Amino acid sequence: MRLFGLARGDQVTNVQRSYAKAINYGIPYGVSAFGLAQNLGVSVQEARTLIRDYNAAFPGIALLKRELIERARAVGYASTLLGRRRYLSGLHSSNYSERAAAERAAVNMPIQGSQADMIKVAMVRIWDRLRSMELQTRLVIQIHDELVFEAPESELDLVLPVIREEMERALPLPNDLPVKVRLGYGESWMTAHAA
Repeated sequence: MRLFGLARGDQVTNVQRSYAKAINYGIPYGVSAFGLAQNLGVSVQEARTLIRDYNAAFPGIALLKRELIERARAVGYASTLLGRRRYLSGLHSSNYSERAAAERAAVNMPIQGSQADMIKVAMVRIWDRLRSMELQTRLVIQIHDELVFEAPESELDLVLPVIREEMERALPLPNDLPVKVRLGYGESWMTAHAA
């Protein structure tokens, strides 16, 4: 909504949502206007405008990127919220490509690495709870930030609150930022997504 200057969420089109997702993942990690244009199938000028508008709408992202890179440069690694480290020797390289790759990793590791930590913690806790409840529901697969379960319909009222609770509390975020989980269910992954 903020990126496209819209007042309400129901005004966002599927195309705009797709663009926003590509931008939200690309810009923090250093995508160029050329790379974004290729991803979205737009002109380089349109991609430049999207990047400019994104940076204007979310000025804190550029500040966060600088802070993460400076912190990694000072200590030699980037880390997740749980303390998992990735050492980045290229941060001080005189080779631009090597340094830029290390800087992207310095931004990526704390964000996506922490997300990976979060979902793994949630998976273990959900598995423990489902096992202790002696249910037939089983975790089938993880797809990025999603967990897919197979469950008898008779267990849905029991398992949905467990899944939500464990995913939302798996890894407390700084500044008490809330984690919101969207649940869906259906005969297939596709129908669960549409729910």
